[in-house]
Amino acid sequence: MEKKGLKIDKRKKDFVFECPFCKSKPNSATILVNDKSKLNCFKCKPKKQIGRYYNLIDVVRQIEKDKSELNDDDILQYIKEELDLNVTTDKEVKDIEKYLQAYQENGWDLAPVVGEKECYEKEWQKKTHTDIEEWRRWIFEDKINIAVKTGKVSGVSVVDLDTKGDVIPEEIESMMGETLVQVTANGWHLFYKYDENLPTTNRIDYDKTDIDIKNDGGYIVIYPSVTDNFERYFVDNKIATIPDKLKKFLLKRTNSIKIKEIDKEQYEIEKETYRKKLIGEGEGRNELFVRLGGMYRKFLPIDKTKQALRVLDKIICQPPLNRELDKTVFKSIEKYTQSDESRLEHQILEYLKEVERATQAEIELSLSGRFAAGKEKTDIKKALLNLEKDNKIKRWGKQYHIIKQMEWKDTFLGSCVPVDFKVPYFDDYCYFNKGDLSILGSKNKYGKSCLSMNIVQRFVKQGIKPYYIYSESGGRFEKYAKALKLKEGDFNRVFCSDPQDVILEPNAVTIYDWLMPKDFSQTDKIFSKLIEQLEKTKGFMICFVQLKHDESFFARNMIGQFPTILSRYLYSDDKGLETKFVLDDVRDPKFSGKKSYEIPCQYIPETKEVKTAKELMEEE
Repeated sequence: MEKKGLKIDKRKKDFVFECPFCKSKPNSATILVNDKSKLNCFKCKPKKQIGRYYNLIDVVRQIEKDKSELNDDDILQYIKEELDLNVTTDKEVKDIEKYLQAYQENGWDLAPVVGEKECYEKEWQKKTHTDIEEWRRWIFEDKINIAVKTGKVSGVSVVDLDTKGDVIPEEIESMMGETLVQVTANGWHLFYKYDENLPTTNRIDYDKTDIDIKNDGGYIVIYPSVTDNFERYFVDNKIATIPDKLKKFLLKRTNSIKIKEIDKEQYEIEKETYRKKLIGEGEGRNELFVRLGGMYRKFLPIDKTKQALRVLDKIICQPPLNRELDKTVFKSIEKYTQSDESRLEHQILEYLKEVERATQAEIELSLSGRFAAGKEKTDIKKALLNLEKDNKIKRWGKQYHIIKQMEWKDTFLGSCVPVDFKVPYFDDYCYFNKGDLSILGSKNKYGKSCLSMNIVQRFVKQGIKPYYIYSESGGRFEKYAKALKLKEGDFNRVFCSDPQDVILEPNAVTIYDWLMPKDFSQTDKIFSKLIEQLEKTKGFMICFVQLKHDESFFARNMIGQFPTILSRYLYSDDKGLETKFVLDDVRDPKFSGKKSYEIPCQYIPETKEVKTAKELMEEE
């Protein structure tokens, strides 16, 4: 209303307007305190009614006469565009629903897109998204763009015309026929039924037009997505088969490589050239098979090794070794077994040095990439028993732990290494080193996952790929990651419900959302282990913990001794829009004489961002 020149008196608590209907003076219209969607004019009152209520649609029809005949949905759409509002009107919902139904009927497989055109998912080709409910969630809740995977998976091949203008080149228009067309900010997408003979191409230059063919292995961003501040839209037509003329036109200009067929005569010549002669007697067969057996034993048990050598003997030896295998070859190979046992024990020790503790199943997977069985499983059990007898490992429950030796040093320079990045939200208040732990407490339902993703995003913007540990099932972090324009590949994630199972990566930045001890009496032991891992890996961790209802820490005395910063994330209002960090203890503050601070922040629901007051002031 202010934009359209209506006079507003801002001196009072509630805005008072000049009524656009009766234009009474002094100003007689005001916004209702209990219903901000209504304008009340006391001068427009009909009989037996105190005042007259109008809504924004009424106001538009009154002050913009060219809109007086529009229906409510069209007026709301006009208001959205006029004020550049990030909302979805009922009219748009109906249109979007219509197209989603069409996508489903066409059997399309869609993908979520971050920003302009980059897919959220790292291995999107291997994922399938054909559920219309998931599509609705992407559009209406996550407010992200969508794309259709082209090729056989969705049954469409797309010709992408970047015309840099409003007109399709005349020659292409004459060949394209009638089919589904999408209008984009820079050109046109021509949708055709899947044609396996069309290659997915790089750009083809033609008459000031760049042409791409999107087929198997590609994707096209589709309505209702917005790219380059333009909401693409479809010109409705049924998807047709690509006309032969257009197909020949495109194939002529692609750089696809045709595989030359080799005629039968040439094939026979090459087959004879590459045929290998069989190994006969007296050609070092025993020595060869012993060497092969030694190599096979590195990844196969003895029985599998023997089986493989028998098969190989029948294929490459003329005549076969047969009994000579048992007499000479296998006896020699069995001599490898003793050395294999010591090698197996060494491999187990090296693995446990790296991970600190593991079950037998995890050890089996680390050795061969699969769960062991038969002889192989027996060998591993034997190796574990030998290591226990030698006091090199110990067993607690189902897990094996390596027995560590104290590593004494007489040097200390270089033990405090500053981090080479800015710690989100806290960098102005504290000096941070590699190996540091920061503990951040928050109450239940206070947005720990949202804040975690904000921290992840701030590390990603610095070129760091952080590690994110979450302990709540259901992947609630995903919607915040998408809203913050994070995509697959930006960070590593793992679900871990038991903090005792956490294993940190070397030189890693880790965000733990959130650490919940099964037994609070073990809190100090859990954090002690994390500190030990951080020191060893030279990593950095921000760890979330739960606060009590009175906003105090559980087991405060047990956790206060560990972190570089001990802080809390709290609400300053009832809605959780005004928030703050309370830094209760700062080990190495940047300001002398002070170890506690408050950092006022604001949560922005539309973008899911948490920004400090200082950042908002700098933006303004």
